[in-house]
Amino acid sequence: MANEEENNEDSVYDDKGREKLVEEGEMSPEEAGFMKGYEEADQEKKVKKKEAKPESKEVQKEKEKLEETLSELDTQKENKQ
Repeated sequence: MANEEENNEDSVYDDKGREKLVEEGEMSPEEAGFMKGYEEADQEKKVKKKEAKPESKEVQKEKEKLEETLSELDTQKENKQ
């Protein structure tokens, strides 16, 4: 029964499910528009989450090396002055 409820919820969030509910009078066009916005925001969130992957350990180590090199160069520059 829980799976059936989940499937019903999922159908509310897709275009066909919303259209069917509007045609049957179970949902107003305004509600369907709201649900469409919810669906699009959810998809956008998933895309952003994929793009914002954490840095790998290799990248972190490379950044640390660069910071050390910059620090050493700053020290050398100060010593020359």
